[in-house]
Amino acid sequence: MRIFKSIFKIIFTLIFILSLTACKTAPTATDTVSDETSNPAEVAEIPEEPVEKVTPQILIPDYEGYEGEPPSEWAVGGYDMFKPLFSKADGLSNITKNFKRPITRLEFAKLTRLFLEYQFRITLETPAVSEFTDTADTDALKVYNAGFIKGRGRRVFAPDELITRQEAAGCVVNAAFAIEDYAPVAARLTEPIPTLPTKDADEVSANYGIEVRTAYANGFMTGVSEDMWMPNGTLTIEQALRLFNNVYDFYSENGE
Repeated sequence: MRIFKSIFKIIFTLIFILSLTACKTAPTATDTVSDETSNPAEVAEIPEEPVEKVTPQILIPDYEGYEGEPPSEWAVGGYDMFKPLFSKADGLSNITKNFKRPITRLEFAKLTRLFLEYQFRITLETPAVSEFTDTADTDALKVYNAGFIKGRGRRVFAPDELITRQEAAGCVVNAAFAIEDYAPVAARLTEPIPTLPTKDADEVSANYGIEVRTAYANGFMTGVSEDMWMPNGTLTIEQALRLFNNVYDFYSENGE
């Protein structure tokens, strides 16, 4: 019996010693798990995704039928009126490439014919014989034959020379008289003012005095500034488009 008690004490002592050893070697909740995972310098970095640069899209107004810059805002009405007509006359393919360049006499004559024919249904007659040695263009001959535009000398039309402001005024005012004679419009041009109220009034040619003062009185062509009209200055393409649009508005707003 004593032998069994001695064996039991020995076994119990061994179990107690083993339990103490296990408690010392087991990690606690506050122990460091691993140097490898606890060192932030050795943690694998996740590469950042590249950011795609987005260029903002600039929306440009869609004006069809021209190359380069669009006409100025104040000339858009005239451009819209002539846009479907440019292809109906030879020699106007370049007119929409640069609205700010001066317009030639031939180009202005072509706009005059298109304006009367398609906006007011007035057909100009083509003379049987050309008056000029420097052009046989039918639009130039029609506008000259109607008395709207004058030549630049004996049998000289000067188609490629730039039209002056007083020549343009003479052409549109005479075209306006034709509109009143042949188109169903109620409006009538106001009488020309007695004197152009600008410092350069004496520079207006006697051949265009009445037309210039009539264009001024009816709001077709005002001065380039408060005190200058520049009768011998040139006219840009977009200014010419605006001029014809002014004439059209005059008859539309006054009971076409």
